[in-house]
Parts: sequence; structure tokens; C-alpha cells
Amino acid sequence: MNRMMTAAVAVAIMTLGGCKQHDGSNETAAGAAAAAATSIDGTWKADLASVKFENKPEEWSIKDGLYNCPTCLPTPYKDFKADGAFHPVADRPTFDNLSITVADDKTVKMVRQKAGKEVGHNEMSVSADGKTLTNNWTALNNANGKETSGSAMFSRVGDAPAGAHAVSGQWAVNQAANISPEALTATYKLEGDVLNATFGTGESYSAKLDGSDTPVKGDAAGGTVAVVREGAGYKLTGKVGGKTTDLVTFTPASDGTMDVTSIDPRDNSKVSYKLVRQ
Repeated sequence: MNRMMTAAVAVAIMTLGGCKQHDGSNETAAGAAAAAATSIDGTWKADLASVKFENKPEEWSIKDGLYNCPTCLPTPYKDFKADGAFHPVADRPTFDNLSITVADDKTVKMVRQKAGKEVGHNEMSVSADGKTLTNNWTALNNANGKETSGSAMFSRVGDAPAGAHAVSGQWAVNQAANISPEALTATYKLEGDVLNATFGTGESYSAKLDGSDTPVKGDAAGGTVAVVREGAGYKLTGKVGGKTTDLVTFTPASDGTMDVTSIDPRDNSKVSYKLVRQ
């Protein structure tokens, strides 16, 4: 399940219950993108209408009380109990316990905890015809302590698996909507060769434009960002736990927008969108 939450575009980090771990890196992608503007100083906002996805389908299933997700990152879920109780999870930097509840024949709810405290939840629901899925997510672990939320919409790819819950199968993400403004905005100031960024969700960094890894303050996953100039634009490398989760390029346009492309090298999923100067 894809998760894209934050200042870049909150679509691939919290969109599917934290299964794909980017955490701070997409926020920093927005920050780096804004750096490519003729004048970086100011506030930028991601335009959800401009978002385009180039991903292989996500795949997950709930059958016989067990949840499986072979496409989840950084590691797949295999035979995870979907019984409404909290169970420990490994390799997820922002949460250590997860509960999965089958609410009805079309709806599944997930709640994530870190050290006994809820850090987010989401609800996936399937349409009556079984062809579309909506994932409504809420994040509670932003650095500023404020709740953010949003939705992601998916289309079924192929046939639904026999005997499994309606949310099961392969799904292609095609839209993000209703995302909290704080999760889409960032403010930047370029001072010499240092890019300063502060996000609407409270995270921040001050990165030299020399490609060195810089911690993102307040990031729940302890992520880092490295920024360099590349041609007429910039390139950002986001990491969590020392492993690359995002490769981002961004190029300024003459109309006050920024064209951004972000690739997750772990599965080569790609998202592109525009940032708009406010």
C-alpha cells in the first residue's frame, strides 16, 4: 500500500495505511522542488489536480482472517492477523503496532501505534460494484502536533480474488483529494548555499547544496535529505534509515510553478506534479 503524505503531495505516504514507508522524504521533496524557483523565498503549495502516477498496481488481500501485502515497503506483510487487535510490526520507522479490523463486507480499518500511542489511522472502502476503492487517512504524528487527513482513490486491476474480502486484489492509484492544506504547503529561504525549509506540518531542515545528508527536524521517521544543483533545476535524495526512498528532480517554469518528478527506487514507482507559488 502506497503512502505519500506531506508537503510534496500527500498521496503516496499515508494514503494506504503506512505500508509504503517514505515518511519525511516526500515533505523534503516539496522543499527541494521549491528550491528550483528563480526566487525560492516564499511559500509553495502542491497542486493536487496536477498529480500523475506511473506505478505498478498495489496488491493486498484479507482472507481467512489474515492480511497479506506482497507490494508493501520496506518489507511485505505476510499472514498478518486482521482480527481487530494490535500486533507488533517490524521495519516500519513510524509505527510499531498495527491493528486491522474488518468493519463490514466492503470496509476495512487500520490503526497504527508507536510506543503505545496512536500515530495514524485509515479506512478503506470499496464501491458497490467492486471496481473502485477509496482510502481515507489521518496522520497524528506531524511535528507540529496537528492532525492532517486526506483521501486516495484507486481502480481495480484484473479480477477480484475468490473468497477474499472486497478490498483484496490489485489496485492502481489514480487520484488524491481532500488533503489538509498543512500537508501540502512549505516555506523556503535560500541563504548562500544553504536551503532552509519549514513545512506546514512542522518539519524543517537546513541543507547545504553539496549533496550531504541533512536530518529533517521533527520527522517521525528520522529521515534525511541531500540536495544538489542539476542543470536548470535541483535534485534531491531522501533517505530513511540510511536507505534511499526518493529520487526527486524539479525544474522551474516561467508561470510561477515548479514541475516535480519523484521516483521511489525500491519499486520504481513515479509521481509527478506541480508546486504553485502562493
